[in-house]
Amino acid sequence: MAKTETLKQENLRMIRSCFYDGKVHTRNELAEQTHLSHAGILNYLKEMMENHEILCCGEETSTGGRRSKQYQVNPDFHHLGFLLLSAGKDGCAAERDILNLHGNLISGKRTVYAEGTLEEVFHEIREAEYEDPAISIWVLSIPGICRDGYAETCDWEGLAGKDLKSELKTVSSRPFLLENDMNLAVMGLASLHPEVSDLAAVYQPSAKGTGCGIILSHHLCRGYASAAGELQYLPGFSLKDQAELLKTDPSRLLNFQIQALGAVMNPELIGWCSALEGVSVSLEDSSLPEEIRPSLEVIRDLYALIRIGMRKLSIEYLLKENSEEM
Repeated sequence: MAKTETLKQENLRMIRSCFYDGKVHTRNELAEQTHLSHAGILNYLKEMMENHEILCCGEETSTGGRRSKQYQVNPDFHHLGFLLLSAGKDGCAAERDILNLHGNLISGKRTVYAEGTLEEVFHEIREAEYEDPAISIWVLSIPGICRDGYAETCDWEGLAGKDLKSELKTVSSRPFLLENDMNLAVMGLASLHPEVSDLAAVYQPSAKGTGCGIILSHHLCRGYASAAGELQYLPGFSLKDQAELLKTDPSRLLNFQIQALGAVMNPELIGWCSALEGVSVSLEDSSLPEEIRPSLEVIRDLYALIRIGMRKLSIEYLLKENSEEM
């Protein structure tokens, strides 16, 4: 009995993974993608329709035979709550987005706070859930080292040294996924380059240390203390020297860090961006042999990549949790 239930959960997970891309599918297409029987697919579709998880949205254009019904995930079966935290010269910004399962923005709001406190995060959560009770999950992008929900460091200084996951449970019963902002960015970059197995995303802020997200063999690399990618800790320049170089020669600093990353990690692709104007990166004159140099890609919109990563993380969680509940 347990094996049968486990098999059912795995089959539902495969079907959901097709639907949660937001696209329209027929029973034949689902059978081809999952290799499940047409009869089995039909039973699962009926069950998901009864739960209002999917909708019948029409029929396929006729090619002479019987037209196939088309199905799509119900966009309002889950709403996704995203809270992207950042800190800059203007203060501590909270960018809050609510999306449906089709990836469409339901509402968005940006608020800049003077300090960046836990109570301000609570306010964002409470306000959003009051406006949209259909939010099923929260993903928070943390500008710092976050380990199992505990913020070791954070550019929102009021969050540093706090068990955020436990604190957030006092405000909402929804599940919270907390992830470093550059880890989310590299997940977004990987979604745009699914053919690349080893890549990194690097961000040079205007004041603090350079951050990086790393993916090796299609898996996110956090490190044992969730501090993988903290390029500010590379030997070569002290933290004091790095602060000075950010003012006088940020290109030199970023080129050194990216070259070191290329030597240690040997990625196929490194995406990079800087908050400072006029910064450039090139490996032409580096000590890296040409045959192992990574391709470089300028990240034009870091927050867009982070949002792609947030959506990917939330969908992966919902696929796992929904299958276990059925």
